[in-house]
Amino acid sequence: MENFLKEKVIEALQVWLAQHPAPDAVVLQLAGGIDLSPREIVHHVQKEDKIGQLQLDVIEQAMKQFGTDEVIEGLKGFRQPPTGFPP
Repeated sequence: MENFLKEKVIEALQVWLAQHPAPDAVVLQLAGGIDLSPREIVHHVQKEDKIGQLQLDVIEQAMKQFGTDEVIEGLKGFRQPPTGFPP
């Protein structure tokens, strides 16, 4: 993945982390008994270690299939509607 795309992915994951109601709760389980919280996912992607690279590879494949902008927006996660608007 090109550096500018990695930066976009990391920014999107940071938005997701900032609004996540339980940033330290397990949200992903990998083979080998590896449990990851949103905070750990962002950490590994930023470090680009083995787990982070695996995440980037999955995200890159999703970008090829669904489009970069669609995936980047999806990574940001759910956002509450502004006050006064119905959910």
